[in-house]
Amino acid sequence: MSHRNLFVALFVLAILGCSYSFLVAQTPPNRLPETILQEGSKDTPAIRPIGNTASVPTPGISAAPSRRVPAVFDRFRSPDSSSESTWMSVKAARLGMDWLFRMQQPNGLFITGYNPALNQPTDGDQLTRQAIAACALAHAARSTGENRYTARAAQAILTLLSETTLNDAGIRTPNTSANMPSKLAFTGMLLRAICLLPEPAEDMIAKAEELAQYLKSLLQADGSFKEEPGDNLTTAGMAVYGLVASQKLKPADWKLQALRSTGTYYRTVFRSNPSPAQIGWMGPAYAEAFQLARETPFAEFVFEMNDWLCALQFTQTESKYLIYRGGFRWGFDVKHLEPIPTLDSAQAVLSLSEAYKCMGMLQKPDAARLDKYKQALMRGCGFLERLQYSEDRTSHFVPTLRAYLIGAFFNNPTDGNIRIDQTSMACMALTQFLASGAER
Repeated sequence: MSHRNLFVALFVLAILGCSYSFLVAQTPPNRLPETILQEGSKDTPAIRPIGNTASVPTPGISAAPSRRVPAVFDRFRSPDSSSESTWMSVKAARLGMDWLFRMQQPNGLFITGYNPALNQPTDGDQLTRQAIAACALAHAARSTGENRYTARAAQAILTLLSETTLNDAGIRTPNTSANMPSKLAFTGMLLRAICLLPEPAEDMIAKAEELAQYLKSLLQADGSFKEEPGDNLTTAGMAVYGLVASQKLKPADWKLQALRSTGTYYRTVFRSNPSPAQIGWMGPAYAEAFQLARETPFAEFVFEMNDWLCALQFTQTESKYLIYRGGFRWGFDVKHLEPIPTLDSAQAVLSLSEAYKCMGMLQKPDAARLDKYKQALMRGCGFLERLQYSEDRTSHFVPTLRAYLIGAFFNNPTDGNIRIDQTSMACMALTQFLASGAER
């Protein structure tokens, strides 16, 4: 062999060796499926040390529970307790919750996303996405009754609260940051995360009230929120979503009046230019407002949004559309919707779940509407479940990479990338579907 050929061969071997070490150098996070744990991997620094699995609530976050509150998942302890399709939703939600649990770092924040093709975390971290993930873990704690989720949610909340400042007027304002494109959205989701904690302590409730005061300071006379660059109907929806959770935890006349005035304003906006992006957060927000206040205008707005939303679902059974079936066309403008459904469809499932629950609370429920929402939900949940990395769907990856994928939801049928906020939304959507009664 010539010196040149020998050099080329050695160079190729070196590249292959580097590539292999790049693929297997990462350690799986804790609480992995047994099938992965049995395969083994090198013990190098991980997202979080394997032994750091504390389930004791962080001091000052949650009060000592006087009794165990019944949780959504109490009804789903085994496959025998539900239908096969419902059990698929249960497994998907629980697997996603565990993925969120594993993706939290020691500083309280989460790995923002993952690119399986490069076996690397993605860039583009945003504090609002972190707040959505904290909200999802608090939601998981309340839905399962498991303290380990409470502890991780509390840790994330404390870290995110460090990005705010309390002024002399008692208003907790988000700090200006390049990682915070919308203070309105961040405040709404952080407020909701605190309110969803199981039995939050008084000092944490006080911080939630300070955040609510910030939202109050942005309310305008016409019912809209004062917007900054980066704000839109989606960020306004997040603010309303936080406000309604605050009203449920600590009721106040001004909060209910704010929900009424914003509902009137944004209903007018929806009628003039409906868009899925507005429904994503406002649908479940005003559904919760109806569940609290039992005021007809809230329910009417919810049904108006969700009736329109149902028409955006892919229902075709032809082979070329089969992978899209159950997903929803999404976008900020009905004239410019995405050509294929993405994980944003989780917001549609969340909204429809709450709308179904609202319809069931009426004195005379509309049977046709209930069935329409239920069928849309069943298809929507099926679409979300097909976008989840399961053990079967990751068998071709090395064990260490599988550890970062199993339980996460990827963006769409042609994009395998993961984002923390999208998986968070999918978990909350599937859980609320199970809580709505539509699975029966």
